[in-house]
Amino acid sequence: MRMSFPRTGGDTVRYHTSQAGEEVISGRRLRVIQTEVLTVDSLGRPKRRLRERYAPGLATATGGRFEVPDASAPGGWRTEQEFELSVIR
Repeated sequence: MRMSFPRTGGDTVRYHTSQAGEEVISGRRLRVIQTEVLTVDSLGRPKRRLRERYAPGLATATGGRFEVPDASAPGGWRTEQEFELSVIR
């Protein structure tokens, strides 16, 4: 699924979901969906990206990374922050 939403200031946020899978955290089997949230400027140039594994049953992501464009990085993106859900209580 793909969706795009304009933001004030001329940016556009593009949402893309792809394959679903399963993950086990604290013995619980969770369905997760690979998602990408890409913010582009008014000329369509990427500004930032969030790639995550979203768990609908938790209404949150189980892990992901926030990235910014970087021509010198592998794949053209540099990770700024990463997160992982390690325990469910």
